[in-house]
Amino acid sequence: MYTFMSPSGMEEVESTAKVADWLQSGLQSLLPDNTTPNILTYEPNSFNISIPVTVIGTGLGSESKGIIMQCPCAPKKFNHEEFFNECKLPRAHFNAKDYGHKDMLDDDPSGLIGKVADNMCVNGKGPRDPMRRCVGGILVAFLNYYFQDNKVDFDAIVNEPSVAPVVLDQVQFDTTIDQKISN
Repeated sequence: MYTFMSPSGMEEVESTAKVADWLQSGLQSLLPDNTTPNILTYEPNSFNISIPVTVIGTGLGSESKGIIMQCPCAPKKFNHEEFFNECKLPRAHFNAKDYGHKDMLDDDPSGLIGKVADNMCVNGKGPRDPMRRCVGGILVAFLNYYFQDNKVDFDAIVNEPSVAPVVLDQVQFDTTIDQKISN
């Protein structure tokens, strides 16, 4: 897994400004007038996605720190579980039980964006490196499963979640309607 260096503080501000400009001008022209762009339908298998999907959620994402935001980063009604339920087969789902929504960031995020992000969501108690290695490992194994026909690593994670560097629960892999592998 590659580690990317954080941009300097001024680059963070410039990058954020560009995103804000795009959200205000570029994105707005693509959205319907006076309607919220709903993504979740709350209907099983409703996403029109034609590729395999793996969803990695966190056990602490639905908790709120209540410092900057009063609501959690991934509220129960809008979290990984609902996204997984709406994905079509084949699909996989993993939940990193002891980690939070932002625990994929560097251990000590720098700059204004890092400080705000670090105080918005509930984080796990330990270092973030195991979470990053877990997510990277699941993604590589999943891609190898579907694009390289190398099923060994992904099957190992699904069948023995304890091989992951973090505690995984709610492990589920649905390849067909009749075949669901859950742990």
